[in-house]
Amino acid sequence: MKPLSRAQESVLLLVAGALYPLALAPLSLWPLTFFSISIFFWRLQQQPAKQLLFKAILYGSGLFLSGVSWVYVSMHDHGSLSMPVAFVGTVIFCLFLAFVFALPFTLNALIPQNSLSLMLGLPAIWVIGEWIRSWLFTGFPWLYAGYSLTDHWLNGWAPIIGVLGLSYLVAFGAAALTQLALRRKDPCLAPGPTITLALIASLIIGGYALQKIDWTTATDRTLSVVLIQPNIQQANRWSPSQRESILEQLSEQTEPYWGADIIIWPEGAIPALPTAVMEYLIEVDNLAKVNQTTLFTGIPTRDYQLGIFLIR
Repeated sequence: MKPLSRAQESVLLLVAGALYPLALAPLSLWPLTFFSISIFFWRLQQQPAKQLLFKAILYGSGLFLSGVSWVYVSMHDHGSLSMPVAFVGTVIFCLFLAFVFALPFTLNALIPQNSLSLMLGLPAIWVIGEWIRSWLFTGFPWLYAGYSLTDHWLNGWAPIIGVLGLSYLVAFGAAALTQLALRRKDPCLAPGPTITLALIASLIIGGYALQKIDWTTATDRTLSVVLIQPNIQQANRWSPSQRESILEQLSEQTEPYWGADIIIWPEGAIPALPTAVMEYLIEVDNLAKVNQTTLFTGIPTRDYQLGIFLIR
């Protein structure tokens, strides 16, 4: 095969990354996950650390610019930012995510470049990257490869290994396909095509069998759950002049449902730090205790160690 030019390889990695989100909901074209990651792993073969980082950033840029473009809508349509500011903000955010995604793949330079090591090591690096994104700077656990298996037989493994485990299976399948396509033969270390295909088949069959197991046991108790949606306009949500009316609306909508087992308010429902609305929180807490109701809500808090505000 004729070697790709740098421009051709850059376009290939960007396109491969952009295809990845199509494997997730709502399109759920799950084979694209394997195809996309296979191309990515193919272009990481026999590369020094700097090249690994550059190529992973290209792939990650395509992935996040395609899969996280909704941030622009959030900034522009709901946050009322101007189009240029929202566009630049979205691009910067996606490129930052691409860098975070790419950084762990520099470890590939430390992996022996044989079929077996790459089949096991590259998926592990992929999962390390997803794990880092789950907590770094409060976390952004979006676009995990494991979510593409929601409607696939392999999802039978989910109760045992979780979404990160499913991501490993996806990445392993992609790495195996890559090695098979390259027809690499390493009789000492690498399994042959028959063994590789048999292993993939056993994982699929195992997932199908695990789907038949009932992992939970039903009880006679039923819970009453109430969702409260005040539907506050975004332009008014964080206005100090609107705070009292928002809190009153939450109370009024909730009043008929005290006594339910669980009441859930929206993320960031209370538009103030706890210290600014402590009396209100104490009142709501007392109502919940008296009525034996568990109330879930979101409220901004401040992490003094990091010096940032969070919504919990």
